[in-house]
Amino acid sequence: MRAGTRFGLVMLAVSVSSCAANPGLPTQTSATTTPDSTSTASDSDCPSLGESPGAPGLDDPVFPLLGNGGYDVLHYRLQLSIDPGRNHLAAAVTIEALATQGLTAFNLDFAGPEVDQVMVDEETAPFCRVGGELVVVPAHPIADEEEFEVLVSYAGSPEPLVRPGAPGPEGWVHISEERIVAGGLWGAETAFLSVNATNRDKATFFMEISVPKPLGVAATGRLVEVVDNEESTTYVWASEVPTPTSRILITTGRFEQESLEGPGGLLIQYQMPPESPPDLRADLEKTATIIEALTPLLGPFPFETLGFTSVPDSPETTAISGQNRILILGLDRLGDRDLAHEIGHQWFGNSVTPATSQDDWLSEGLATFVESLWLEANLGSFQRDVLPRIWLGRLRDETRPLGIVDSPEQLGDFVTYLRGGATLHALRLEVGDESFFGILQQYVSRFRHAAAATEDFVEIAEEVSGRDLTDFFETWLYEETVPEIPGLGS
Repeated sequence: MRAGTRFGLVMLAVSVSSCAANPGLPTQTSATTTPDSTSTASDSDCPSLGESPGAPGLDDPVFPLLGNGGYDVLHYRLQLSIDPGRNHLAAAVTIEALATQGLTAFNLDFAGPEVDQVMVDEETAPFCRVGGELVVVPAHPIADEEEFEVLVSYAGSPEPLVRPGAPGPEGWVHISEERIVAGGLWGAETAFLSVNATNRDKATFFMEISVPKPLGVAATGRLVEVVDNEESTTYVWASEVPTPTSRILITTGRFEQESLEGPGGLLIQYQMPPESPPDLRADLEKTATIIEALTPLLGPFPFETLGFTSVPDSPETTAISGQNRILILGLDRLGDRDLAHEIGHQWFGNSVTPATSQDDWLSEGLATFVESLWLEANLGSFQRDVLPRIWLGRLRDETRPLGIVDSPEQLGDFVTYLRGGATLHALRLEVGDESFFGILQQYVSRFRHAAAATEDFVEIAEEVSGRDLTDFFETWLYEETVPEIPGLGS
């Protein structure tokens, strides 16, 4: 993500809801805070969880309860009926999963409206709500390595979610009687989806999204069908590529659609409201040129389609890059550097996704570095060091260790962007272009449509370069002071 007026828009999980002692009568209180990282289910809160419940979280350093243990999601089927005029959502989320242990109970991440029913393998299952957790107790224990299916039904008006220090509400933003923007990073999607909200559990998905006529839907994935109902239209979006739930974006509104063929047969789609600024549409015409310049350096574009949607009446001014879908919120223009940044996220952040909050620099830092690659490719090799010098100048005033994230406020801060970009440029000068671009290509190839940690990137860097880079990464990732970059042009 690249903000139009600030560094980064980060969508984060949130919500504290009360638990239903009676699993058939769940209750919820709206909230706009980050998840309680200490709350867990107890006997007084929920039905008995039995002898082998799945873990309620994956111990992320910043969001300990994001993600859940005990199962691997294989596929999501999302049936969503959205009425922006009433700010109302009716949802049925079906999850096909594989147990990775014997399960007498398991958790989903959910901060959304009141749950009507939960079923496991077509049998009603008791459940309760604890913080941002939906705790489910199946009628019969699930065996290790057994596939099972969960259906969660709910309806209401989702609450937007906010983290400390965030610029505004995220996850579910009701903009107008026609427009809703839903989705986001680090658990914001739990405002409207009951899911396993971890980048480490990617899955395919199939979304049936119904909206009142004459509204349309722009979303992550590929549009495979449009069903004309009497008073509504159902838009079916699907992805056969493993996708983290944090990279699913949905926007409703009136759209004019245009498609064109990009490099290597890539389908580029523009779903833009009629009132979108004409200068913005002209800016986006550079997409194919940017992808052509980046592909020899980063490897093949990781998706078959890339969509763009403008939200001109958004109170936020930023661009958001979800998986194969880029949203431009409240901006009249999108400069080619910012466009390159968001396109870069398709490799770094969407196809290869940071495993934990500590690895976020592998998304925002790499996308920032892509801006420098584009500047060099577009204007000439003499531009190689221009942006890195600017980044280092800003970092002299304030910085922190790049590889240590202590709080939600540090996710997407300027250090993540600028020190991340500078680290990549320093590595390029340290190992030389041949090894450096070999590192990037091996990284996106090995972790294509998966999640990667800092340790994975370091291992590949040493493997491809044939060098021990322990001191280099220790200095750039974990020391307070930003080092000099030998060989940086004046």
